[in-house]
Amino acid sequence: MLNRINLTTLITASFALLIVLLLLASGLAINATSSLYQRLDDTINGSAERVRLSAQVRSNILTTSGLVRKLILTTDEAEMRKLLSSIDQEKVQYQDRYARLLNIISPENKASLEQINSDVQRYFDIAVRIADFSLLNSNQKAMALSSGEGASGPAGYR
Repeated sequence: MLNRINLTTLITASFALLIVLLLLASGLAINATSSLYQRLDDTINGSAERVRLSAQVRSNILTTSGLVRKLILTTDEAEMRKLLSSIDQEKVQYQDRYARLLNIISPENKASLEQINSDVQRYFDIAVRIADFSLLNSNQKAMALSSGEGASGPAGYR
């Protein structure tokens, strides 16, 4: 039967089979590439979001530390109340960012983040106590508290 198939038919069939195989391979390659791009996009965007939120959380902590220092040094009650309001705003922003960061962080890092949060919450509590003392015109007590229990801030943020 192969004797009856002429050479042009055999070459045409071979090229047709080759084209079908090339289309099949191209389709599989495009599918694999789009899957790769999707995974890469998820990884990059997730990492970028974690880094961005981590930087914002750190900024909240450092800003709060600066506000507490200003609060201790000021003697004007109106200025103290403005600073206390700013500290409260920083705390709200921190808590929102912490909650979002907790949702996207890897499970092995959650314990560390929760420990940092515990330290930061304690620092915010100390800041409120310092503000209370400062508003009572008791800057000596506020400075003593600041230089003792609350001076260093949360662990890792000195």
